[in-house]
Amino acid sequence: MKVIYHSFAEHKSAIISSLYKKYNWNPVCVAGAHIDDDGTIGGVSLKNCIISNPFKLRRAEFNYDEVSPPRPIDAAILEKLAPYESSFLDLLGTFQDKTGWEFSYSERKSFYFDILTYWNTVINECSPNLVVFYTWPHTPSCYPLYLLSKHYYNIDILFIDPAPLLGESYHIISNSIENTSSFFNDANIDASSISAVNLNEPSISVSDMANDNSEPEHIVGEYDVFKYSKSYSTIIYQYLKGKVNIKNILKFNVHFKNLNYDRKASKLPYYKSKSRMNLFQKIVFFEKLKYRNRKLKKYYHLNIASPDLNVPYIYFSAPYQPEATSYLGGGYYENVILALKVLSYTCPKDWVIYYKEHPSSFFDNLRGSLKRNKRFYEQINELQNIEMVSSDFNQFTLIKKSKATAVVCGTTAWQSVVRGKPVISFGQSWYSGCKGIMQVSSLQDSKDALKLILSGFSPQKEDLDQYIAIIKKTGFKFKEHYNPPKIVFDENRSEEIADEFYKAFLRIQSE
Repeated sequence: MKVIYHSFAEHKSAIISSLYKKYNWNPVCVAGAHIDDDGTIGGVSLKNCIISNPFKLRRAEFNYDEVSPPRPIDAAILEKLAPYESSFLDLLGTFQDKTGWEFSYSERKSFYFDILTYWNTVINECSPNLVVFYTWPHTPSCYPLYLLSKHYYNIDILFIDPAPLLGESYHIISNSIENTSSFFNDANIDASSISAVNLNEPSISVSDMANDNSEPEHIVGEYDVFKYSKSYSTIIYQYLKGKVNIKNILKFNVHFKNLNYDRKASKLPYYKSKSRMNLFQKIVFFEKLKYRNRKLKKYYHLNIASPDLNVPYIYFSAPYQPEATSYLGGGYYENVILALKVLSYTCPKDWVIYYKEHPSSFFDNLRGSLKRNKRFYEQINELQNIEMVSSDFNQFTLIKKSKATAVVCGTTAWQSVVRGKPVISFGQSWYSGCKGIMQVSSLQDSKDALKLILSGFSPQKEDLDQYIAIIKKTGFKFKEHYNPPKIVFDENRSEEIADEFYKAFLRIQSE
């Protein structure tokens, strides 16, 4: 078995060696992995393996010397990947453009062709049977590899979905970014299997979930650390402290060179190193973002209304952006305004839509103002039946009193459906296969969903139990996935994850 691996850096590289030793999954290309001093990964030889650096790829540094002469892409490839091109162009802007204007449209297209050409060359040189990502293929370096492999060459794909499920750190291994719930579509799992899944393991019930009004642990733990930032002067002081002395003063200019980061800092061509940020430009960039986020929060809360919970309403839970979940799972509705316009147009005229901004959009250390601005909120206010409510308003109260919840992507969908509320979902995620969550692609889909809601439809506990059973049968517990830097992958742990990848592979082979 010849395998391309992406995003197995640091401790995660042990999984590669476990897959080789247990299942003979031979790495033919490794992008973003820790390589030992002896040139191996845990003793696994990389003699005939292509070693790629994802961060260099993001800086348009394509080294073909270790691969082969570039193999051009053609119109057939581009036509096949056309439905996904806009997602990549958006990703590229968010990951690598500090203002949205440094990377022109023509440059983004050229970069897209460049990186597709690189991976096209690697794929044809390696002839892999499988491409394995540690997490969602969601960056400008790995997403094109995913697209080419899955949608053009029909190479099998595997990745761990990092979303922790059921409040118990369950994770699934999926093979489709466009349909991450596809592994749950198992006709052989029926209601009789519910009692057979993890009988000896205590499990949170649907009723427990419905009564739990706390945010999921990963959201509190991951997002709250980004809430407040140190001052600009403190950041500079802490960085400089102990670094400015006679011994290294001559080397200090390295921090002003444009070689360290993949984000653009100017309109210079993307393939020139001087177009990229240096360390101090990065610090200034995030400091500006912090103040823009704070300013935007003030503007948003000047335009909110106090929700009347006694009128019929739909609760629209906005996603934090920019983030992989909405880029990849939202599809065209990653544009939240587009989703709101569809919902506003089809919503009963005597109903209200309460839009609640994701609190993280305004956090100091996040990038909310890259996807939100005054015009965004002005467009919402122009829709007559939509009102904005405080980002701090208790969302469980909004869910409880609503006729339905609407989302692009996010955990609010699951929090709603376990509370008996139907969900209108403009994107997809792990929960999408659950009855009670209605996928919307068109105006007619939205009309049909609202007609069903008006008829009194609500999710049934039996359907939720069924879905939970499927998750527990196909998933595995992996508490360390979301915040693993301090976790060391010992032999047992790496073998456990290797076993899960292998089982997932056998499953997609049997479909």
